[in-house]
This record gives sequence, C-alpha cells and structure tokens, in this order.
Amino acid sequence: MRKLTKKTNAIIAGAVIAGLASAGGAYAYWTSSGSGTGTAATSAGAAGLLKVNQLTAPTALSPGLGQAAVTFNVQNLGGTGGQAYQVENVTVSIGSVSLAVGAVGTCTAADYSLTTGSVQPLVPVNQLVAAAATGATVTGPTLSFATSTSNQDGCKGATVNLVYTLS
Repeated sequence: MRKLTKKTNAIIAGAVIAGLASAGGAYAYWTSSGSGTGTAATSAGAAGLLKVNQLTAPTALSPGLGQAAVTFNVQNLGGTGGQAYQVENVTVSIGSVSLAVGAVGTCTAADYSLTTGSVQPLVPVNQLVAAAATGATVTGPTLSFATSTSNQDGCKGATVNLVYTLS
C-alpha cells in the first residue's frame, strides 16, 4: 500500500472542500427567493349572447276579462363550444303601447297591469343555459287591464310592448 504524502493529503482535502462548497451553492440556488408578475384574463360575460324569446302573448285583452299569462325562454346564442350561463331572474316590464291605426283616445302603459308574482318585477328563472341551447319555458307575468274609472277606448286594438331584462 502506498503512503500518502502531505501534498496528496492537501490535494484531497482541497477537492473535498471544493465539492462541499459547490454542493452548498446548489443548495442555496434551490432555496433562493424572488418575485415576479403575471396576468390572466376572464371572459367578457354574456353581453349579447343571451336572448329572451316570448313564446305566448295575451290576445283579445279587454276590461274585466282577467289576466292572461306570458311565457318565454332564454336562448344562449354562444354557439357550440361556447360557455353556459346561469340565468337567475328576468325582469319584465311594459315598455310602451302602440295604438291601433285609427284609434280614438289615449292608451298608455298605465292602462295595463303586469303581475309577475310575489317578487315583482322579477320572474325567477334559475336555469343554467348551455351553449347553443334554449332553456326551459318559464311561465312569467300575467297581463291585464288596470282598474280604471276613465274611458279606455283608445286601447282597442293596441299592442303592449314588453321589455325583458336578464339579471
């Protein structure tokens, strides 16, 4: 067996110290800290992608005949591969009244009564409408003539224009 010299021992000790120093450097690299920034984007939402389709409309309304129901559904126009949207409520209101040609007198939204249930003017929908699909039919508000002591002849043949707002 060969005897190690002081010079050989010094070389081996230096190599061991260098090896430990480089291992410590690697350890320090893996536990280092830092910071940075990033971004993400969310969908623009349902703007313009949902449409309310009125399915039935009261006809032949006249004073004293009671209420007639309006039904509708919500359609997701997002297309195949688009995203589904949760529709909680639809607000229904009378936007305007269009008089019949030749009508005599006046007729306004105040001549009608729109009843949407206990949470007026909201109609609960509570539906998840899939992409490129139509939700279930909702029986919404009822429309009738408002009680009045004035002449409502101007409403003969009039059209009541309803407005639907998603929420």
